[in-house]
Parts: sequence; structure tokens; C-alpha cells
Amino acid sequence: MTARHDRDGEHTTATLDPRIPEPIGAAVVIAAIAGVLSLGIHAPLAIPGAVLGIGLVVGMAGLTRSYWRIGLTTGLYVAIAGGSVGLVGVGVTGADPMAGVLALVAIVIGAGVGLLTVDGLTPQSVGRGGVAAMYGAVAATVWAAVVLAVETAGGVGAAVSELVWLGGTGSLGLRVSIVLAALAVAASAFAIPPAALTRPETFGRYRTIRRGAVVGLAIATVVLAGGASVSRYVPGMADVVGALAGSAVVRVPLAVTIATGTALAAVGAVVREIWSRASTQPNLAVPMLAGALLGVGGFVALAVSFGVATGEMLSVLVGTALVLGVGGSFAWAYGVERTDDARGAALSAAATIAVAIALGIGGIVTGAGVELERGFSVAAALEATAALTLFATAAFVTDVGKYGRILGWEVGRDGARPLPQFVRVGWSGAIAVAGFVVAALGFVAATLFAPVLSAPAMLAVVLGLGAVLLGSWLLFG
Repeated sequence: MTARHDRDGEHTTATLDPRIPEPIGAAVVIAAIAGVLSLGIHAPLAIPGAVLGIGLVVGMAGLTRSYWRIGLTTGLYVAIAGGSVGLVGVGVTGADPMAGVLALVAIVIGAGVGLLTVDGLTPQSVGRGGVAAMYGAVAATVWAAVVLAVETAGGVGAAVSELVWLGGTGSLGLRVSIVLAALAVAASAFAIPPAALTRPETFGRYRTIRRGAVVGLAIATVVLAGGASVSRYVPGMADVVGALAGSAVVRVPLAVTIATGTALAAVGAVVREIWSRASTQPNLAVPMLAGALLGVGGFVALAVSFGVATGEMLSVLVGTALVLGVGGSFAWAYGVERTDDARGAALSAAATIAVAIALGIGGIVTGAGVELERGFSVAAALEATAALTLFATAAFVTDVGKYGRILGWEVGRDGARPLPQFVRVGWSGAIAVAGFVVAALGFVAATLFAPVLSAPAMLAVVLGLGAVLLGSWLLFG
């Protein structure tokens, strides 16, 4: 956005930065933190949920610079996404399903805080984060297939044993392992794009070496497998082949070769297809895909170390794939649509709206759960206070967020003076505090005149808070 200024008859053009000004952004962040702490009173899962939400935005902002950094950040990004899905799942399926809802609310609040505090999160960054999320969906699907295969086999130990002793412990098993290992190596050699291993000027030499190596591997495979086949007719040789076929020293390396070669062949085929369709540079397929696979793999390993059941892990992986796939598609589309919004103004504005809505939903969920069946208690009072705090902070964020958006678009982030912003923040905060005090008094009165404070009574108190806040803004705003 640009603005023209006339100074001494000359026209100059100044570029406005229409993001939320820093004092307003800081006020929204403080209110969001207070809201998360209020959510934590009812559901402790909300606090780690907010941390995960911030981590998602920080991870998205870190998808820049070198391939190593992009790969590492993608791994952390998808692992955090998996942790977020798992956290919400634990809350929803636990003793208190509303804890899962509040954890999701806290994740949204944390993401909004991250958007306001991480400088430089442009639509381009969001688009790249969407691509990384889609790679994460692919990685989560792959690992879900692996987990399902392991579960079908009867566990990790049984799956490893099946792979090591393919075809049995005799001569047939050895021949099967040799052939499969050779096929896996050959497939990976041809599936991996040459550009990943060589330069254009040495491409011809690389093809010659690759062809010779594969031919040599084929000959060695025929010799070894054929020798194992005819060993039954040579008594001394049969004993040697039998010993080799039943030795873990021989079968384990063959199993590792089969697994590694198959994985490299699959990854190479995917990368080759992506590279063939790429129209822009740089192409980040390799670091993002590798980072996503390692990130989800690390998440799976961590879940196994904590003793998470295979069925639950599979549910989290499927949920992660769906969330990353759908969310990544929308994020990528957003980045494509707003490539001209280099300063990320729309994201800054959307953050305040998302935080306000999430705080309001948190207040509704928390307030609806407040019931005193046997008179007044400290725990119920804390939960009721938390609900009122959430509504007050939601109203505060709504008001100052709207003011900050208007100020950013009309004046610019750099041109907005701090003093008026502090005045507006103080005024909105005073109104919110006044509404909170009145609602708290209503809560106390409800407990005095009714031995049971139920959700309808809490709703009446909340409506009273809304009326006070709305009336104050209409009269004095």
C-alpha cells in the first residue's frame, strides 16, 4: 500500500506497512496469554496446546534459507502438528471431552500469538508452510502404513523377524533374501534422480557407472542364488549354505538392504515425479520430504518410547495426515492468492480475529461446565472466574484488534504513534475490567440466592457481562 504526501509542491510516495502496530499487537498477546492461563484452570492441556500453536507458526516462519534448515524445520513442523493432533485426541477421548476442545482453542490462540510476534511471516511463508504440511501428510500416511503393517505382523519384534527370515531359515529363505536385496538396490539406483547425485557435465559417466554396477549386481545375484540352489546336490556345500541361511550375521544385512533399498526407491520415485512437474526454482522437494519423513518418524519413536498403543498411534497418524493435508492445501492456496501482500497485513489482522473468536469459544465451553451441586466451592469459583476472564479478554481483543487493523491500514505501522495506542488499550482494558467486576458480583449474588449455580445461571451472568461491555462501548467508545 502506498500514500502520497505533498511537501513544498512535490509529490512523494511512501510505502505503508499495514500490519497491526506493535503496541496493539503486544496488548493482544498479553490478553491471549491471560486467556490461555484461564483455560488452564479448567483444562491443563490448554497450556501445552498454546505452546504447540506457537510452534506451528514459528516452524512455518523458519522454512527459509538453506536446504538443511528447511529440512530440519519441516521435521519439527510436522512433529509439532502430530503432537497437536495427539493432544486434542487425548483430551477428547479422555474423562473430560471438553478438555480436547479447550486444547484446540488454545492451539488456535497460540497460533494467533505466533502470527503477532513472528516478524516476516508473509503469504509466501504461509504458502511454503502449506507445501511442507502436504509433505507432512504424505509422511504421516507412509508411517501409518508402516504402523499398520507392524500391527498386522504382531508387533515390532515380529515384523523385524519376518523381514529378517523371509522364506524361512533354509536355502530358500537365503535365495529369496538375496534376490529381493538385489532388486531393491537396482530399483533405488534407477529411481533416484541423477540430479541428486551428479552434475550435468558428468551425467554420461554416471549412467555408465550405474549401468555397469547394476549388471554386475545381477550377475552376482544369479551366481549366489544359483549356487545356493545347486548346493543341495553337493553335501559339503549344502552344509555351508545351510549355516549361512540360518545365520543372523548374513540375514540381518540382507534385511537392512531390502528395507533401505525399497525406501530409497519409493522416495526417489516420488522426488523424480515432483521434479519433473516443477516449474519454479528452487525446488524444495528433497529437504521437505526427507524432513517430514524423519519428523513423523521421530514422533512415532517418541510415542513408542512412552508406551502409546499401536491403535492410538495409528489414529493420531491418520488424523495428522488429514489435518496437514487439508490445512496445507488451504495455506498453499492462501499463499498463491496473496503473493502481492508482501508485508503479511492480512495475516496480522486475521490473528486478532482468530484470537478473539477462540477466547470467546473458550469462555462458552468453560462457563457451560461450571456447576455447583453442593454449594459454593473454591474450585467452581476459579472456573467461573476463568470463564468471565475469557469473555472479558475476548471483548478486549475484539475492540483493540479492530482499532489496530484500522490504524494499520489507514496510518501504517511505522506512522502510528504509540501514545494514542496506549490510551486506547488502557480505555478498552478499563471497560473490560469494569464489565468483569460487575459480572463477578453477579456470580457472587447467584451463589447467595441459589444453592446451586448451574450452566443456565452462569449463562445469565455471562449475558450480564456482555450487556455491560456492549453498553459501555456504545456510550463511551
